[in-house]
Amino acid sequence: MGVAYFSDQGLVRSRNEDSLFVDETQGVFIVADGMGGHLGGEVASELAVRIVREHLLEGSPLNEDAVEAALLEANREVYGLSLQQAELSGMGTTLSVAVLGGGRLIYGHVGDSRIYLIRKGQISRITRDHTMVEELVEQGAISPEEARNHPRKNVLVRALGTDPDLLVDRGSLPIQAGDTLVLMTDGVYGYLEDQEILQVLEEKSIGDAARTIRQQVVTQGASDNLTLIAVQVEAGWLT
Repeated sequence: MGVAYFSDQGLVRSRNEDSLFVDETQGVFIVADGMGGHLGGEVASELAVRIVREHLLEGSPLNEDAVEAALLEANREVYGLSLQQAELSGMGTTLSVAVLGGGRLIYGHVGDSRIYLIRKGQISRITRDHTMVEELVEQGAISPEEARNHPRKNVLVRALGTDPDLLVDRGSLPIQAGDTLVLMTDGVYGYLEDQEILQVLEEKSIGDAARTIRQQVVTQGASDNLTLIAVQVEAGWLT
């Protein structure tokens, strides 16, 4: 399995509120995009990633229930801390986690970071954005093309840590040798179309592809933090 990743504050933001985690041995991959006031987003994403990581690597079986439980525990921790410290009030984060093993991809997701699967030259988005604009697209009120430039495209309707209760999207699907898994925050896909990301990953080695995607976003302005993990699935993850 080849893995490449980056996290960058971009050209405009004063700090990087994105967080990531990569464990090739256990097949656990996480991206998170924090939000909040002074330091809030950074604290929220780092804490959420740490809690989910620790929960999943404690030795229990890795399944959909474990993934959901990890996100719910992270939600409790982030929300609780936001109540304890005034400067962190209202903080929250997106979080998308992918677990590979036993021939399957198991995922959990909240917010508008994304998980994609590339297979045999086709790219498909596994997760659903929890945004106001995505709901408008699903209702047929606007087109996907209109959604890309909508002034409220980043308004979340669901995030981790902003409420004591959390609904987690979860699921699993079979994986194959040769598949590529991609996790990213909106600072990447906000600049690049799915087909552009697919083309780079199809034409280059995974390390060169990650560097190229990062540079393409930076060249176009990188007004947000940008984080990506790309994973090439090999036969060892199918047993």
